[in-house]
Amino acid sequence: MMKDQLQKWLDKHVIVIGSDKKAMNVLKKVMHKTIREKLTSSVEPQATTELVERTNGKPNKTT
Repeated sequence: MMKDQLQKWLDKHVIVIGSDKKAMNVLKKVMHKTIREKLTSSVEPQATTELVERTNGKPNKTT
């Protein structure tokens, strides 16, 4: 669900303008991929840290 929202946001806000439509589509896909990677790499470590803090550094046990 989050990926769908991100893709909709990227489609709306990341616009590439140029005369070669095929090249612009490739550039748009690369930009979307780069933005997505940067967002996920900046979010995941923080989420992991918050999880460790919430469990007081203890591993999560599931039974």
